[in-house]
Amino acid sequence: MIRKKIIAGNWKMNKTASEAHALVKSIMEVDINPSKKQVIVIPPQLYVSEFSKYKKEGFAIGAQNCHALSEGAFTGEISAPMLQSTGIEYCLVGHSERRKYFNETDADCLAKVRSLFASNIIPILCVGEELNIRESNYHFQHVIHQLSVVY
Repeated sequence: MIRKKIIAGNWKMNKTASEAHALVKSIMEVDINPSKKQVIVIPPQLYVSEFSKYKKEGFAIGAQNCHALSEGAFTGEISAPMLQSTGIEYCLVGHSERRKYFNETDADCLAKVRSLFASNIIPILCVGEELNIRESNYHFQHVIHQLSVVY
């Protein structure tokens, strides 16, 4: 069995609407072998619903984040069921920037992963370490811990 190569691009907080449309259109024009490759475009949340309508074998749209709860008074947040209603297949969880700047914990990541699985969305778990952890030669244990929490 040949495993597919996954090419995922997280746009972070970049691109205006017109720039985003041009970029996703150019990405979708790339000729890939969908039996061997999966391209996942992960635009800012603002564009997820609109871009999820772009359909082509081998290409998918993902979200950059979700809230762990299905609903509630969480202004600006997006739930896994809301993402599911757009038809997306993937969602990032635990990105280093979310962990660092928004103080997301391994427990937060686990809750989000569970919520995504409950909504039939494939989580893309981001793991990694800060420079001080790498320099202390603790990076392997750190990443193993991040994986073990959600496994």
